[in-house]
Amino acid sequence: MRQRHSVGNGAGSCVILALVLACTSAALAVDYPIAIHRGNGLANVFAKLNGGQSVKIAYIGGSVTEMTGYRDNVTAWFQSRYPGRVTEVNAGWSGTGSLIGAMRYARDVLAQNPDLVFIEFAVNDLPEDPVSFIERNSEGMVRQSWTQNSMADVCFIETIAYYNEPAYLAGYYPNSVQAHYNVCDHHGVSSVNVGWALYEYVLAGTPWTDLAPDRVHPNATGSQIYSNAIVSYLESERVRGAAAVAHNLPSPLTDYPVTSSIITDWVTVSPLPSGWTAHYNEFGVPSFIQSSTAGSQVSIGFTGPSAAVKIVVSGDSGPRLYYSVDGGAFATAYLAVNGFTYLWALPVAKNLSTGSHTLTIRVDSGVVRLINVESAQTGGGGPLPGDVNLALTAVADATDSVYGPDWTGAKARDELLNTKWTSTGTTPNHWLALDLGAIADVSCVVVKHAGAGGEPSYYNTEAFTIESGASMDGPWTTRFTGSNPYQFHTTLFAFAEPQPIRFVRLDISDAGVDNYARIPEFEVWGTIPPAKGDMDLDDDVDQHDFGLFQACYSGTGTPQNLSQCVPARLDDDDDVDADDFVIFRTCLTGPDVPADRDCGR
Repeated sequence: MRQRHSVGNGAGSCVILALVLACTSAALAVDYPIAIHRGNGLANVFAKLNGGQSVKIAYIGGSVTEMTGYRDNVTAWFQSRYPGRVTEVNAGWSGTGSLIGAMRYARDVLAQNPDLVFIEFAVNDLPEDPVSFIERNSEGMVRQSWTQNSMADVCFIETIAYYNEPAYLAGYYPNSVQAHYNVCDHHGVSSVNVGWALYEYVLAGTPWTDLAPDRVHPNATGSQIYSNAIVSYLESERVRGAAAVAHNLPSPLTDYPVTSSIITDWVTVSPLPSGWTAHYNEFGVPSFIQSSTAGSQVSIGFTGPSAAVKIVVSGDSGPRLYYSVDGGAFATAYLAVNGFTYLWALPVAKNLSTGSHTLTIRVDSGVVRLINVESAQTGGGGPLPGDVNLALTAVADATDSVYGPDWTGAKARDELLNTKWTSTGTTPNHWLALDLGAIADVSCVVVKHAGAGGEPSYYNTEAFTIESGASMDGPWTTRFTGSNPYQFHTTLFAFAEPQPIRFVRLDISDAGVDNYARIPEFEVWGTIPPAKGDMDLDDDVDQHDFGLFQACYSGTGTPQNLSQCVPARLDDDDDVDADDFVIFRTCLTGPDVPADRDCGR
């Protein structure tokens, strides 16, 4: 929900805002001035710099980040304070918003192992984009950062464009800014509203075009205003000198934060429809398909709630193309054909179901060149409220091998990063299996590789699977496939819904630089539900539980919705009847005899 600001009562507020529209006591609902800085979240990067270490700073966003401007000024400030110890990563991409940012975040940002990331998408996410959509993407980037490295700092940069004005002047934050603030507040991430810092000059009488000629892209003067606002915040964080501390990863704010993506090349469509041809190693890309036949169509499948199509735009491209998802009406994408050749990605799906979909592209005029479709992959992104690390209380662990008595499987579930399970150097596969002790509702699995324990990243595991089994001897079923070519320190896999699992295994097929598996921690997050029939939660199923069960008996087809009777619905429908009693009788143990938590599951 977007938040409305309280009415600004100061006379100065009305005088300044009257330059834009008439000011009465109730005309505007914007607190003036809007806070430029929110939160204090950059202690870690300054702890490293102030301690004499070098850092890497990444910037991701649209054209305002890619172009010469605020980014250069901010990096120059870092270099002036810490000469020779700051490396910049420019991951800006003109015309792209937070969806594409979240999907390319791992390969364009995290692969560089940054210590600080600035995220700028406030003007490339459009006013009509739902807050929930922008939240999913923005939260996904934060969670990807802290899943890889909990010591990395993140800061959102809120830029401004003319189409953001109406929201501010009506007393609301633009959808993109509101979404960022929601994510920042939930995760404890800082932000700098450079857009409002610039707009204060506009409200005070400076023409928009003196600061941003197209009222989107700031010129040198506007960029200096942007960077001054950021540097002011950086300086306050620098002198604050707070101690470094790992960022906590709370339960997700959104239902489906974007945590990864799948890329499907258009040349995989076979056979190609009439009018379309495959091309290779042209325009600096490995492959694409092309058509100049007006009205010709081509379709491809993707899975996930959001997706974007990557294209080549050149001088012979048409001014627009049409796209349709799942047979719906065709929408129009307008292309900036300016005589240059460039790569562009445009969203074609934003808030769909998480299942399978079909994208269709139709040629309007000119040449259309399609490279790939990138679809968002989502998940809970972390433990759910009430979850615990079940690996800590697993009743047994087993491995294919150990390097020695100090590197057993137990060392990968002791909550200590300075210990680890290490296999022998024989050719993989290497594996670590856990018996959780009972069927648990597992929400996510976390693998912390060697780098999480302070070792070089080239020791990190590169390929592995997460499996569930019928016993410690299997058979095993693959639940997730882990690909870690950039050798991140931590990988997380989240189920869309918690899954009933007792036996879980990490199976490593590529251990990294050599054949030794090095795993400081293997975490399995979830809960072990009470045993079926244990109505009084005393860990047995006896006569007292039967009395409570009888009191809840409703009969077949009669819903039993009393909260205290939900544990009596043993067959998971909404009544308590003879079918439930059969399960109860099967799970009966007697007084003080431990219940079988797997009974009836």
